[in-house]
Amino acid sequence: MDAALSQFRHPEAEGRVRIGAPDDYATLVLPKILSIISAQHPRLRIEVVCENTPDLLRALDGGDLDIAIGVHTAGSVSGQIICYEPLHWVAAPGYTDDPETSLSLALWPHECASRVVAMDALKQTERTWRVAYSTRSIGLIERALLDGSTLGVMEASCIPASLKIVDGQIGLPPLPEVAISLHCSEKTMPNNELVSRIILASFAASLRNHA
Repeated sequence: MDAALSQFRHPEAEGRVRIGAPDDYATLVLPKILSIISAQHPRLRIEVVCENTPDLLRALDGGDLDIAIGVHTAGSVSGQIICYEPLHWVAAPGYTDDPETSLSLALWPHECASRVVAMDALKQTERTWRVAYSTRSIGLIERALLDGSTLGVMEASCIPASLKIVDGQIGLPPLPEVAISLHCSEKTMPNNELVSRIILASFAASLRNHA
C-alpha cells in the first residue's frame, strides 16, 4: 500500500475536504483511511459526515460535501465502483427463530441499499415481519440485535464481532451483493482528487484488515 500511495504524496496539500459515508463504513472502515491521509498530508483538514447514501448524494449535489462513499443495489449503481460486498442476515449468537411469529427487524432507513435488498428478499417468502428499529446508527442496530429476538442485514465487512451470520438457518433467501462506490463533487479541486485517490487505493485493504 505504501508503494501505491507514494505517488500521491504532496506534503504541501492543505485545506478542508468534507467526506460523507454511511455510519457503518464511517465507524469500521474510514478511520484507517483517515489515519493514512493524516500521516501523508498532515495539513489537510478532514471533516466527516455520517448519513445514509441518498442523503449523502443530495448533500454532494448541493455543495455541502466534497466526497461521498455510497452503498448501492445492483440496479442503481452510480459513481466510481470501489468494490462489491456480500450482504448477510445477522443476529445475536443466541438467536433462535420461531416460524410462527413475525420476524422483528433492525434496518437502515428507507432508500438504503441493504434495506431495499432485505425487503425484496422478504417478498419471496411467506413470513410476516415488522421493522422494529429504523436507524442510521450501526451502534443502535448492534444493540437492537443483541437483545436476541431481532434480525438485521449487514455488509460482510461491517458485521461486528458480537453478531453472527444466520444465512440459510431461518428459511430466508440469500442476499445479493451491494456496490460500494465513490462520488466526487463536480468541482475539480486538487485536494478532492488527492483524497479520492487515497480512498480508492486504501479501501479494499481496510476491508481486509477489518475482516
